[in-house]
Amino acid sequence: MEALVLLNVIMNEELVWLKTSLFADQSEWHNVLDDGIKVFLADSRNKAEAKNWQLCFNYLNGDNIRFSVQTEAKVSEQFAKRIDDFFGLFFLRYKKEKKEIKPSLTRIFLPPPKNSILYGLYVAPISAGHNIEISSKLSHYIMSSLRDDTIDEESLMTLAFYFQAALIIEFRKNHSCHFLNTTSYQYNSASIMEDSLRQSFLTERHVKSQTVLQEIIQSINDHSEFDNTLYWLKAWINDCGAFAARASKENEKKTFVDIRNLINQQLGLTPNMIKLLYYFINQELFI
Repeated sequence: MEALVLLNVIMNEELVWLKTSLFADQSEWHNVLDDGIKVFLADSRNKAEAKNWQLCFNYLNGDNIRFSVQTEAKVSEQFAKRIDDFFGLFFLRYKKEKKEIKPSLTRIFLPPPKNSILYGLYVAPISAGHNIEISSKLSHYIMSSLRDDTIDEESLMTLAFYFQAALIIEFRKNHSCHFLNTTSYQYNSASIMEDSLRQSFLTERHVKSQTVLQEIIQSINDHSEFDNTLYWLKAWINDCGAFAARASKENEKKTFVDIRNLINQQLGLTPNMIKLLYYFINQELFI
């Protein structure tokens, strides 16, 4: 079967998006980033032909990383075949022998096998405007910050707080931001699942995390003193300043909300994770 058909490309004039889903346990995501996606994109031909690329963590049908690449239509079939060949071999090398677990119930839907690549499971990424630039930059910084780290709820929440806090601080420097208040980061503990994130839980988690949250905010305010390990954060802060400076008074709110939502989407934050994140933001940046 043609790789191009498998990848379910989406045409955009002379460019196409190649859409893949890389299925692997979340505990292995850092390996997929560092030994898989990073290595694939470092290839000189792939690097030259990839006009944009985007990452998005996802859990639909199983833990997976959505890896989308935009390239020229005239080379897309060959590019798609290289994606298929590379990650087919990558997962073959990383596949581990595990005891087979047979479900006790007959399942309606069978999840995709772990350590596999599937195609065309989601709509095309953003194809135009400033959002594609923002999404691509976020993808680079997600890769840089998490490729050597265990990826779990804590690391995703921490990275989300870095991204969101920098966004808020930089927009406040460039705009009056009358829209930027607690309503920008609403959370409703009463509507959260019972026995999950009630107010007492939110408060407890905040107290335990407060020192780290305040250190993150301080590091963003003093970003000129970053060490080399946080180069991605310094770049993100500068990008947020540039995005804010380019936004007119008429579209500053839309620009901000678009970036805020892209952060949550690309990090694959669940509704409960978002509510906890927004509670932290409210307590540290709006009170």
